[in-house]
Amino acid sequence: MRASAALGVVFISAQAFAQDDSQAVRAHFTSRAAPQTIRAAACSLRPLSTVGEQPRSFDVRFGNRRCVSTPLSDGSIALIVRTEQRDDSQRDVILEVELPSDVPLEELQEAVEDSRLELENRLTLAMAAPPPPAVVVTEQAPPKRKWYGAVTLGIDGLAAASCLTIILCPFVGLGGFVFGAPILHWVHGNVGKGFGSLGIRLALPAAAAGIGAAIGAGADQAARSGTSGATTAAVIGFLSGVVGASLLDALVLAYDDPPEPKQNVRILPVFAPAASGATFGVLGAF
Repeated sequence: MRASAALGVVFISAQAFAQDDSQAVRAHFTSRAAPQTIRAAACSLRPLSTVGEQPRSFDVRFGNRRCVSTPLSDGSIALIVRTEQRDDSQRDVILEVELPSDVPLEELQEAVEDSRLELENRLTLAMAAPPPPAVVVTEQAPPKRKWYGAVTLGIDGLAAASCLTIILCPFVGLGGFVFGAPILHWVHGNVGKGFGSLGIRLALPAAAAGIGAAIGAGADQAARSGTSGATTAAVIGFLSGVVGASLLDALVLAYDDPPEPKQNVRILPVFAPAASGATFGVLGAF
């Protein structure tokens, strides 16, 4: 018997015995590893033994379930790994192979011993490895859009106030209305919204003035009067288009969209030594 109390592994050497018309080789040891860890380690075993005159592979099973779903090869031998609870922290890990009585046991017993050693080494590494760091996921509120429509409305208000002076109105008033808000969009990095604002401020007042003039001209023709009605309606339509363009710009376009979250890509090398070799791979987080 060999013991390693620090890692919680106690091994009892492989034993051969006969029962009915078959013979079995059995080995077991005690481990503190969790059942899922034992199953993962057992299913990673790839034992091979020369039984009789030809090599035979082992079909590893954990309890009543096979570890792989591929069909069995000819002459494969079932190696059953199971656990039995001993106490709250320890469990017995049992490896067992059954064969017909006419098969020699020496080679089979050596193969079970190698499998036991490999499984013990894998569990020892698993017990000695530090636990993975805990990952704490905190839910963050999605970022909101920032509104700067009050600034565009302020620019339009200053442009309208400048029209109280007839000299300033054609330059400061109309220029501020047409170009003030688009320039603000471009300063915020919203190039498309800036050109959209410019188009709205040019098209909507002109379209509203044309519609007003057409309605006023129709009313004048019906009343058989002059063109004062058409002019008045055009002015009213123009002013309505100015107000509508200002409100549409402020309420629809004057937003800073939140930045798209960046995708972090991390690639880490993974190296896992084992008794029969080593495993090297790459772990990626996307």
